[in-house]
Amino acid sequence: MSSKSGRASGRAAPAPPSAPRSRTAKPAARRMPRARVSDSEDSDHDDHHAIESDEDDEERMSVDADSVDENGSSEVPSDHDAEDDDAEGPSFAQLAEQRERMGKKAFTEMMQGQRDKAAAKSGKSKRSNKNAPMEMSSKRPVSRKRQVVDVAAPKRRDPRFDNLSGKLNEDLFKKSYSFIDEYKERELAELKQTLAKTKDRDESTRLIQTIQAIENRRRAERERELQQKIKREWRKSEVEKIKQGKKPFFLKKSEERRLQLISKFKAKSDKELEKMAEKKRKRDAGKDRKFMPRRRAGTGGD
Repeated sequence: MSSKSGRASGRAAPAPPSAPRSRTAKPAARRMPRARVSDSEDSDHDDHHAIESDEDDEERMSVDADSVDENGSSEVPSDHDAEDDDAEGPSFAQLAEQRERMGKKAFTEMMQGQRDKAAAKSGKSKRSNKNAPMEMSSKRPVSRKRQVVDVAAPKRRDPRFDNLSGKLNEDLFKKSYSFIDEYKERELAELKQTLAKTKDRDESTRLIQTIQAIENRRRAERERELQQKIKREWRKSEVEKIKQGKKPFFLKKSEERRLQLISKFKAKSDKELEKMAEKKRKRDAGKDRKFMPRRRAGTGGD
């Protein structure tokens, strides 16, 4: 009777007739009634659950047996601890202990293998060194603007100061580009003519500055040429003295300046020498005037 009543009670009651629905209204979701389970079905479910629990116990016992380490300890972390370990990885103390137990070389090889496996799993290839070409997947289209080998940035160089361009021969350079001096002389003459004709004050100031810059460069070039001439003459005289058996004497900076002044004075005329002497006297007088005592205020001859 109980089984019949259970089956009878487990049957679904007929659903009441629904009201006629309109074409625009959406149909209501039909809920299926949950049927009751009889006593016999409950007993079958309990037996099946007991069998599953026995299987879980056997698996847990096998895991306990596998987790026993070399020292005989059988500590098994819980499910929550295992998840934390998988997420965070082994601690530093565990890694240090494992390194002491395995040895430095074996531990390093093991860690390198783990990193290689992780890289292979992630799909990113690693180069053997920084100069090796990057390994690309053959399943992806290759761009036409790819760079197969990393090329170092080009270094800029100035051929004037590079040994690859050879040693500078100033005499040959001067002879090869002597026409530039003619252009400079012509340009200076044109600037002076323009300065004489111009009436604009700003333009005349600009022309005066340009003329002074050109003249200063010419003066510096003449001094450089004079210095090179003195060195050539000194070197030639020293070569002759060495041939006669004398010891070589290297030219000092002070001696070079003295010879340069002598050559300057020789190249100038008597009037130019008088002007230079007068300028020198004025400069010396100005220097001496700085050291003279000044008259105090209010101490006149009254």
